[in-house]
Amino acid sequence: MIVDSSIFISYNTCGEKNMNELQLDLQLLVRPNILNLTPYRCARDDYSEDANECSYGSCIPLDGDMHRYPSPYNLDLKEKIAKFRGVRKEQVFLGVGSDEAIDMVVRVFCTLVRESLLITPPTYGMYKVVADINNIKVIGVPLTEEFHYQLKRCWKLLTPQTHVIFCAHPTTQQEIVWPQTASLHLERFSRIVVVDEAYC
Repeated sequence: MIVDSSIFISYNTCGEKNMNELQLDLQLLVRPNILNLTPYRCARDDYSEDANECSYGSCIPLDGDMHRYPSPYNLDLKEKIAKFRGVRKEQVFLGVGSDEAIDMVVRVFCTLVRESLLITPPTYGMYKVVADINNIKVIGVPLTEEFHYQLKRCWKLLTPQTHVIFCAHPTTQQEIVWPQTASLHLERFSRIVVVDEAYC
């Protein structure tokens, strides 16, 4: 799935599985209370004309339809992003910037105190901020002095409680990229890998 068109999330045990099988596997990582949520329905879901809005329009001249609620689903934009990325629109999530998407990933897949996430500093500081806000343990595997990833150390420090791996692709400071070979190593782990491409 694509988050905010700059973050790619890969679930690395799916292999050649179809989407239904992938959804079942993802449910094993999603927090139970998230799975049990009843989605919020806005008035636009039920009413096409008047969704409890001001039917007289705005007092601002030439405002168009600003007095009407916009569609919360952004289906046209999702369709264009999906076509550009070669995925289905159901696999696209749009957020208010990357920070919201990062926070959403942590809140959906990491349970308070019990789970952890892995980062490779120096990297985007918001990963740790979001983890701290949600009281999630952070496993930091620093880059080498030559700014290379310590992949073997990453794999060694992963635990069953490490549900999310954040990797900037490239990082903000050094413009280094997450090695493609790293994804091959992740095939044996059941966790979410977030490849943040905001600085491509």
